[in-house]
Amino acid sequence: DISAMSAVSMAASLPAALARCLESHGGRIRTSAPVEEAIVSGGQVVGIRLGDGEEIDFSALAATWLTTVFWIGFTLGRAVASAIAHRVPPVTVLWVSCSATVGAAVLLIVGGGAIAPVWIGTAIMGAATAPQFAAMMNVAEQHIHVTGAVTTWFVGGAGVGGLIFPWVIGRWFDHSGATALPWAMLLFGSLTLLAFVTATRALASRRLERQSVDAHV
Repeated sequence: DISAMSAVSMAASLPAALARCLESHGGRIRTSAPVEEAIVSGGQVVGIRLGDGEEIDFSALAATWLTTVFWIGFTLGRAVASAIAHRVPPVTVLWVSCSATVGAAVLLIVGGGAIAPVWIGTAIMGAATAPQFAAMMNVAEQHIHVTGAVTTWFVGGAGVGGLIFPWVIGRWFDHSGATALPWAMLLFGSLTLLAFVTATRALASRRLERQSVDAHV
């Protein structure tokens, strides 16, 4: 559906930025490289051997796995949001997902590039961003009459954001290096949360005004 496509297009910039962050620290992403066998040492898998004979240890695979972790988190986040859609109000889903996005960015910043915070923060970021666009559309439908024109504005705004977000991160990244990524995620996550809080208050105020008018009538 439209919301799914928009959410995926916007979220696609995050793993790309994470990949650039890892590459700036010496990581490398490999594609179209069939694996022939796993390399085992001391009873543990320590690397892989590709079809062309090249051996890669797991440290070199970190960038690829990190991107995979993001998309696994994204998929799980979308699946969970769909499963609870009939039991949990979309406003609650938005509160949790927006707050989790900010929390994941803070974790990445505080972690300072340590392994555990990077992996955990990436997984949380993927899961948190997955349901946001669809939940925002559901909240809007509960408070305003969503016509085709209104939907066009929503989708257009999401498209513009999907273009601006990676451009700003890229400029910031080029200027400040890899440390720009979690700060950019914190900035955009905080702006999203602020916009949601502002919209929620405005809609609540509008609802109270209508109830007051109806009571006087």
